[in-house]
Amino acid sequence: MCEAEEKWANELFSDGLIEGRIEGHRDGIVDLTKRVMKILGKTLDDAMAYLRLTDEEKQSVRCCLAT
Repeated sequence: MCEAEEKWANELFSDGLIEGRIEGHRDGIVDLTKRVMKILGKTLDDAMAYLRLTDEEKQSVRCCLAT
């Protein structure tokens, strides 16, 4: 493998790790929100406020729960 191919492969691997971390973080937030709703009997908006989610995280949770 030449140096350029190796650099390209490393960049793709690194991008994949970052994407996986982001997806895992989002899935964790969705699961946590569901648990708060179930255990504390909160609505979706109340649970997200309780967890102090950012607007971006709130939008992501809503999209995940809508599907």
